Amino acid sequence: MAKIMMLLPKKYMLDQAEKVIRENGFAVDTVRIVETVDAVNEARKCIEEGANIIVARGMQAQLIKMHTNIPVVEISMTAQEIGLLVLESKKILKKKTPRIAIVALKNLMGDISCFDKLFGVHLKCYLMDRFDEVEQAVGNAVEDGADMILGGDHVIRSVEQYHIPTLFLRSTEDSFRGALQIASKMGYAIDVEKNSRAQFATVLDIAFNGILKIDRARTILVINHVMEELLEKPESEIVGKQLEDELTDIDVDAVESVLQGERDNYSTSIRIRRAPLLLRVAPICCDRSITGAILSCSKIKNAPQLKNKNIQDMYLSGRIAQLDFGALKILEPQLRPSIEQGKKYALSRHPVLLCGEEGTKMELLAQCIHNHSARKNFPFLMVNCSDLGDRDQYGFLFGNKACGGMEEASGVFQKCNFGTVYIDEIERLDFASQYGLYKMICYQGLVPGSMNGERHYDVRVLAGTHENLDFLMRKGYFRKDLYYSINALTLSIPPLRKRKKDIEKIVKRCLKQFMEQYSTHLTLTEEAMRAIQEYRWDGNVIQLENFCERLFLTTFKKDIDEAMVTNLLAELYPEVEVSNGEKRIIVYRYPEAADIEKLLKECHGNHKAAAKELNISTTTLWRKMKKYGITGNYRRAAPDAEPEKGL
Repeated sequence: MAKIMMLLPKKYMLDQAEKVIRENGFAVDTVRIVETVDAVNEARKCIEEGANIIVARGMQAQLIKMHTNIPVVEISMTAQEIGLLVLESKKILKKKTPRIAIVALKNLMGDISCFDKLFGVHLKCYLMDRFDEVEQAVGNAVEDGADMILGGDHVIRSVEQYHIPTLFLRSTEDSFRGALQIASKMGYAIDVEKNSRAQFATVLDIAFNGILKIDRARTILVINHVMEELLEKPESEIVGKQLEDELTDIDVDAVESVLQGERDNYSTSIRIRRAPLLLRVAPICCDRSITGAILSCSKIKNAPQLKNKNIQDMYLSGRIAQLDFGALKILEPQLRPSIEQGKKYALSRHPVLLCGEEGTKMELLAQCIHNHSARKNFPFLMVNCSDLGDRDQYGFLFGNKACGGMEEASGVFQKCNFGTVYIDEIERLDFASQYGLYKMICYQGLVPGSMNGERHYDVRVLAGTHENLDFLMRKGYFRKDLYYSINALTLSIPPLRKRKKDIEKIVKRCLKQFMEQYSTHLTLTEEAMRAIQEYRWDGNVIQLENFCERLFLTTFKKDIDEAMVTNLLAELYPEVEVSNGEKRIIVYRYPEAADIEKLLKECHGNHKAAAKELNISTTTLWRKMKKYGITGNYRRAAPDAEPEKGL
């Protein structure tokens, strides 16, 4: 139950307060008389004794509010109490219309707007915001010709030097009763909140999930025991920290979108201390505004158990996935949905189909999915079907009888039991291997055709393709049963040409790597970077990385400029155009250069007309022509004449 303590400035008030408490049954723990100068220290003692609410008056209430964090209920004077004091003042002064001043803090006074007419006085209030304004307020009242001043202890002491009569602003039972009623209601609210907190704490403690509560600034406020165990830290080291400092894998932008109300919730997978977890983020809404969020981390069930396996052997045999989602720093928004889907798909045990153009390095995303799953500590193998002959595919994947004996050779799925197999270019599998893969996926790892009967392997399948599998399936080149077994969880990787910011990131990473590798420092101009970004990169990441190394090794300048980039692009990747059965090579040009060249042809070499069409000056046109190496050998009727009109 909430503990209420009451502090009063006068002894006579004690009897009144105790009478009100007794008659109304208020649950007040302590009532004390205290000097104003000691009010703050006494309040601090009350807090140490367990007080939840303090009831005080006037200046004492204000001081306690300023110097402590405890809720304070102020004792305000009622209109009836002030009216009685005005009548008493008029009786003492014996004037028909005396000038009476009230000097008090704003928090003490009630409504006295009609007192002049009711009591036949000139009543003026000098209300203060702070206790250090007393001297000035009293001085103003004296200057205005006050016959009597009403106020508290500090006011009365300040008036003594002016020899003006004073009256103490006395509180009665009514003001005590009103303040204690408010304090009781506050106490009830505190008790309700305590109960809610206790219930919430109990729910947190018995929950199977790790739970965090954060505020709008992503500061951790509450944590349960499960989360302490996951992070391997005590509550004292976590509460007050930033969320991203403790959950380093989390997408801060996604959490912010929940806190800003841009999405109703957010779910993904993260890893904490190598354990794969499903993370859910939900906003805390109060009065239609978001005050924070709850984060719940649940463990993935049915994770395979490592039995009689030597992890060191997996490293030595290359059956380890190296990359994690944390290493993928994506700049372009086009790739973010694929990354988020990949994190969620990692929690599933079903196949994932990765689709993208050649060179998009889908195998890297496959590694991330494996390392984000419950199979992280088990083997990961990549199989490229283009490297397998038609006769070798089935045996390589599912095992076959060893030559010259009765012993059966192990296949990929046996070597990768409990782990993940990534099958790249799955469209190249023959029909027998397609059927075997379908049966293994749909029948819990069942591998048919073994000498010793059917075998079961617990292996998750990830597949990659550069082709339209739906089209191949409808044409009869890919089995329907396998297609529908793997296409439910699909990830599409956008090509590099649609991710210009990622192009810049890859180029900078490559240059940094080559500078360290070859002990040479080079820079890339903005124009050169723009030229790289504008190229189409049909070979995607692989093509770009190889281009960067060639550019680095063949440059003869410290600053790689635009001309060096465009010349190398033209040399390595010339375009071929077929016209009337003849092939001709088209050198790659910067898009702006191609536009200028085309326009000059249309204008028959007229620079003035071309500049007008481009909305630039002829000087700027000449500068751009020089920049791009445009010679300007075009058929012209006359120098700078208007272009010929069609007939």
